Amino acid sequence: MHSQRHPITPLLKEAVDAQPVERSTGSDPTPPSHQQNALAAMDTTRGHKASFTSSSTSPSEDTGSPRNSPFVQRHGRRYLADTTYPLPCDLPELQRQNLHTLLGITVFGRVSCAPRLRHHAPRKVLDLGCGSGYWSSACHDYYTSQGHPNVSFTGLDIAPLAPDFTKQGINWRFVQHDLRRLPFPFDDEEFDLVVLKDLSLVLPLGASTQPFLDENIRILKVGGTLEIWESDHVLRSLLPHPPPPPSKRVEDETTAVLTGTFLISPSTPFAGAQNRYIQNWNAWIQEALHRRQLPPTPCARVAQVLLQEPEA
Repeated sequence: MHSQRHPITPLLKEAVDAQPVERSTGSDPTPPSHQQNALAAMDTTRGHKASFTSSSTSPSEDTGSPRNSPFVQRHGRRYLADTTYPLPCDLPELQRQNLHTLLGITVFGRVSCAPRLRHHAPRKVLDLGCGSGYWSSACHDYYTSQGHPNVSFTGLDIAPLAPDFTKQGINWRFVQHDLRRLPFPFDDEEFDLVVLKDLSLVLPLGASTQPFLDENIRILKVGGTLEIWESDHVLRSLLPHPPPPPSKRVEDETTAVLTGTFLISPSTPFAGAQNRYIQNWNAWIQEALHRRQLPPTPCARVAQVLLQEPEA
C-alpha cells in the first residue's frame, strides 16, 4: 500500500529549516482566555475563493521575517505561536507523525478505509491539516499502482511544512490556512475525498465541532467521502482474548490477523492499566488535554460527533 521511495526526510528538513523562528522564554504564549475561546472568532460567512487570506506555496517561497514568523522556541523545541496546538512543529515531531501515519496504514492495511474508493479512485483529494504531507504522498503511490497517477492532492495547514511534492511528480498544491477559521478557501463540492487525520489536538470540545463538519460537507461533492483517522491519547489494556466484534467485512478480520491487531467495538472489554508509568501518563495527558478543552479519547467520541444534529 505504501512506498519507501520518497526522499521525504531531506525535503522535510529543508522545509523546517526554511522557517524563521521568534524566540520566547515563556512557557505558554497563549493566554487561558484564548485557550477557552479558540474558536469564538470563527468566521462563519461563506464566500468564494477570492475572499480568503491563504496561499499556495512551497517552503522555499517563505520570505517572512522573525517578527511575523508563525513559530516560537520553547524548551529547545519549535512550536506554533498564537494557537492552542500542544505539540511541536519541528523535524523530530514531523518524523514521529510520519511513523504514526505509516503505522496506521499498516494496521488498516490500506491508505483509505472507505470501501467505495477501493474500486473508484477519487479525482480531487483534500488532506486537511496535512503537516508533512506524508499521507498524501503514500496515497498517490497507492493510486498510481492501481493505474490512477493523476489524482489531484491538496494539502491545507497553518504552516507550510510540507515539501513541494510536484518535484516528485505528484499533482499537488499547498494552501496555507488555519483550519479553525471558517469557511475554508475552497468552492462548494470541490473534492471527492476529504481526509481529517489526527485533528483531535487541534479542535476543542463542544458545539464548535458542528460548524467545522458542516464546512467539510460543503466542500465535498455529492456522493463524496469524508474520512476520519484518529487514535486515543489514553492508553488502555484489553482483557485477555477479547471476543471479536461482529464484522461484515471479512477482509478487516484478515488484516487484523496479518498485522497482529484486534478489531474493537463499543462492546469490547477493556481493563485499567496496571503499569504505574502508563497510569502516570494517562493522568498527565488527560489533565493537559482537558485544560486545553481537547478530547483525550477522540475515538470514543467520533460517533457522537458525527451523529449530532445542527441547531438549524
